[in-house]
Amino acid sequence: MATKSFQREFIFNKKTADALAEALENSRRVDIKLNRKAEYITDSKKIHAELDDVFKNIK
Repeated sequence: MATKSFQREFIFNKKTADALAEALENSRRVDIKLNRKAEYITDSKKIHAELDDVFKNIK
């Protein structure tokens, strides 16, 4: 597998900087709520079962 890093240079002028600052200031806050208690899982079978359960609900 090839590993390459990509780098991008962003150049801002006053107009784009002002637009970015305004977008950040006016963006909506997202509240994250946990539906169940978090637990530390070390058993790989249980990890796979939990992930299957999560991805089953996404579809």
